[in-house]
Amino acid sequence: MLYRNKKKQYLIILGDMVHTWEKVSVWVMPLNIGFIASYLKEQIPDEVEIRLFKRPDKIIDAIKSDKPDIIALSHYVWNVNLNKRIFEIARSIDKNVLNVGGGPMFTSVNLNSEDVKHFFSSQVYCDAFIIDQGEKGFVELVKRFIMQHGSREKIKKELIPGCIMVDGEQSNQCNIGTPLENIKNLDDIPSPYLTHLMDPFFEESYTPMIETTRSCPYKCTFCAFGIGTGKLSQFSKDRVLAEIDYIAEHNKKATTLFIADGNFSILERDIDIARHVYKCNKSTGFPSHVHVYWNKSNPERVLKAAYEMQGLVQISASLQSLNNETLKIVKRNNLPLESTVSMLKEYFPIDNKMHFYSELIAGLPAETIDSHLNANRVLIDYGAEVLNYNLYLIPGTEIESEESRRRYFRKTGWRLLDNAYGVYKEKKVIEGQEIVLETSTIPLNEMASLRFLHFVFQFMWGKRFYYDFLMLFKTFSMHQVDVMFVVAEECKVNNGVIGEIHKAFSEDHALEYFETYEDLVGYWSQPGNFERLKTGDYGKLNFRYTYIFVLDYPKEFNRFLIGVSKKIIVEKPKLSEGEGVFCKCKDALKFCLAQRVRFNKSGSFIENHYQSFKYDILSWKDNKYNVPLIKKDNGKKFKYEFYLLEEQKDELNKLMKQYHSKNINLSLRKLSEYMQPTHLFYQVRHA
Repeated sequence: MLYRNKKKQYLIILGDMVHTWEKVSVWVMPLNIGFIASYLKEQIPDEVEIRLFKRPDKIIDAIKSDKPDIIALSHYVWNVNLNKRIFEIARSIDKNVLNVGGGPMFTSVNLNSEDVKHFFSSQVYCDAFIIDQGEKGFVELVKRFIMQHGSREKIKKELIPGCIMVDGEQSNQCNIGTPLENIKNLDDIPSPYLTHLMDPFFEESYTPMIETTRSCPYKCTFCAFGIGTGKLSQFSKDRVLAEIDYIAEHNKKATTLFIADGNFSILERDIDIARHVYKCNKSTGFPSHVHVYWNKSNPERVLKAAYEMQGLVQISASLQSLNNETLKIVKRNNLPLESTVSMLKEYFPIDNKMHFYSELIAGLPAETIDSHLNANRVLIDYGAEVLNYNLYLIPGTEIESEESRRRYFRKTGWRLLDNAYGVYKEKKVIEGQEIVLETSTIPLNEMASLRFLHFVFQFMWGKRFYYDFLMLFKTFSMHQVDVMFVVAEECKVNNGVIGEIHKAFSEDHALEYFETYEDLVGYWSQPGNFERLKTGDYGKLNFRYTYIFVLDYPKEFNRFLIGVSKKIIVEKPKLSEGEGVFCKCKDALKFCLAQRVRFNKSGSFIENHYQSFKYDILSWKDNKYNVPLIKKDNGKKFKYEFYLLEEQKDELNKLMKQYHSKNINLSLRKLSEYMQPTHLFYQVRHA
C-alpha cells in the first residue's frame, strides 16, 4: 500500500535544460517534462509539489534555495554534460537528493548492462534513469520513493519497472527494470497547456510546441524516434485544437509553432488541425510560421495539410539519400519524389518561390560521393531547397551500434554542438557531437571536400541569395550544381578577401575533427578559444559564413562572382558567342544583391529602396525564367522598387526581438534556422 505522510509533501524539480549562457537560440517550451508533471499530478495529487525549469541559472538557484527531494532532467545529446553539472551542484548542496535522468539515451538497442554501466560511469551524480516514454516509469519511481520515506539510499537498491537504478557512486551495480507498456489513451495525460503548467514559459522567448501523436511506423537506423514506442497513438483532436487556441491566446513573444510529431499528416484528421492553425493565424497573428516533420508515405495528404496552412509551412520531402542500397540498409522509406512534385503543382500556384525542401545526409552506409552529389542535382532540378548534413551518431540508435560501426564506418570525430556550452557556477560545460568522417565507401579526403561545397549549395541556392543568378545559367544550359562547383573551386584559389574567407572557413572546419570528446573540451576550454564562443564568433559554419558574406562582404562577393561568370563564359564557346551574356550576369548579380533585406549597424532594417537595371529581370523572373531577358531599345533602364509588406515588417520585428544579440550575425543565423528563405527578401515591383 502506498505510504502517505499527510504532513510531508515531496518537492520535485523537473528540468529540460538548454545552454542559455551568453547567447540567443531557438528554445522550445519544455513540453516533455510538462507531460511528466501533469501525469504525475494526476496519479499522485497530494504528496508532490512540482516545479518546471528550462534555464540552468534558474534551476540552480531553486536547488540552492528550496532543497528539492528529487531532481529529474531530460537527457539529450545537447545537454547531457550540462545535466551532469546540475546534478553535481545539487549533490554538493544536499547529499540526499535523488538525481534522475530520462529521455532517448537508452532504447531497446542499447538497454544492456554494458552500455548502462558505461553511461553511469561518466554520469557519476545520476542515481536513476527512466526508460522509454517517461510518464509511467517516473510515477513508479516516485511512488517507491514515497514508500521509502524519501530515502535515496533505500530506493537505489530497488528494481523498479521502467527505470534503471544505480546502487553505488561508481555505478558498480545497475538494476534495469522491466520496460512498461506505453499509455494507450494519450488523453490520460492531462494537457500541460490547459492545466496551466506552461504558462510561465510564455513570459520568455520560448517557441510553443505541441504533440498530436506518438510513435513512428518507420524504423530508420539513424533515428531513435520510433524505437520502443509501439503502435501510433494520438491525442484527441478536440484537445489538440484547444491547445492551439490556448497557445495563440497566451503567446506573447514567439512567432513559430512546433508540431513535434514524427509524421504529421499521417492521419486524415491532421488536415483539420492544419486548417485550424491557419484560422488562429488569421484571428490572432500566431503562428506566422509552423515547423513540422511530414509523413513519408502519403504525399497527397502532406500537400492537403500544407495547403490548409496557406503558406505558414514549408513542404519537405526529406529523403536523406536517393541511393537504393543505402535506403535498404538504413531501413528508410521516402516519399515518391516525382509524384510529390507533380501534386505540389496541383495544390499550389506555380511561382518562383521555394515550395519545399529536402534533407540529405552525407556518410550513410553505401553512399558515395557521386550518389550524394547526384541526389543534390535531382532535388535542385525539382526546385527544392536542399539541406545537406554530415551523419552524426545518436546514442540508442541502430546505426550507432558496434556492429554498424565495424561494417560501415572507418573513422569518426567530435565537433562542438552548436550553442551547447556555457559556464555554470564557475565551471565550463561543453557538449560534443560524434560525426562520421570516413566510411567504407567515402574516403576521409572526399568527405572533407563536401563541407565547403555544402555551404555554397546552401548559401547560393538553398537560402536563395543567388537563386536568380543560378537560374540565368540554367537558361544557358548549365546546371546550377556545375556553376556552384566552379564557385567553390575559385574560392579556394582566390588571392583576395574571398580566398581569406575560404581559408577561415577551412580552419573552422578543421575544428570538427577532434579525435575524442576530451580533445574537443581541451581545445574549447582554452581562454582565447572560449572567448570565440562567448562573443558568437563561432557557430554553425554554413549560417555563420553566409552572413559574413551577406553582411560584411556583399559587394566583394558579387565582384568575385562577376569574375567567375567571365571565366565560365570564356571556357564555354557557346556562351561567349551569346549576345550580352556577361552583361546579363552582372545585372542578375546586382538584382540578387538588391533583393536582400538591408540592415543598419544597429540591427534595424531598411523598409525600401530603388534600383535600375539594363535588363527587365523582374518580368523574366515573374515568367518563371521562360521568356527572353530583354532590354529597352532606347537604352533606358528598368527601375524597380524593393519594399517590404506590412506582414513582413511585423514578422521581422518579432524575430529580431526574439533573437536579439549584440552580434547581428548570430541573430540572423539563429532566426534563419526556422523561417522560410523569402522572409529576408524584399518584394519587387516596377517603380
